[in-house]
Amino acid sequence: MTSDASFSRGEYRFNTEYRRDRYVVERADALKPAGAGALAVMRYDDSGRTAAVACDAGGRTFVAGFPFESIPDGVQRDRLMRDVLRFLFSDK
Repeated sequence: MTSDASFSRGEYRFNTEYRRDRYVVERADALKPAGAGALAVMRYDDSGRTAAVACDAGGRTFVAGFPFESIPDGVQRDRLMRDVLRFLFSDK
């Protein structure tokens, strides 16, 4: 999946195969931004559907259609968490 908007451009991969030491994503959810201030910030490469939504409307939220812990690459996890925290806690 890829990210856009204020999030770092790049690709993120999540685990889709069973492994004893990894959380597996059998089916990731596609989301739909709704309401003022909501926007798609990540999309699935294979379908183009929304993988994550951020909203800035009186308070900030971030929701992903896949579990964060299913991203096996530490660099990708760090980058995504940094982007989410920057969005949630930055001044407007």
